Amino acid sequence: NKGADMGQLLQQMQSASGRDYDVVLKIHSKTDDLIRESILHCLCGTAHLAQNIIASFAADPALGLAGANGFVGWKGEPQGSPRFEALWAPVEQDNMKRTWSLI
Repeated sequence: NKGADMGQLLQQMQSASGRDYDVVLKIHSKTDDLIRESILHCLCGTAHLAQNIIASFAADPALGLAGANGFVGWKGEPQGSPRFEALWAPVEQDNMKRTWSLI
């Protein structure tokens, strides 16, 4: 979908701006049941998991994203690194750069 889900998230976050929200949970649901269940379990499978993630955001204001282990495509690779270049096609790199510049 080349980032269409992120565009919608950014629009929703913009409309929520100024409201009294502490956390926004965006679930990329996927169509595969096993992948979806794994992602949901990692992020909000128990109250304890969800509370730990929320506490991480409270402890580190610079934290901007939490993702399910093994499912985050960026993997912390900086733009311009050989691994970043190998993981993503040029059009996907451009889309990510535009998206991250808005966040």
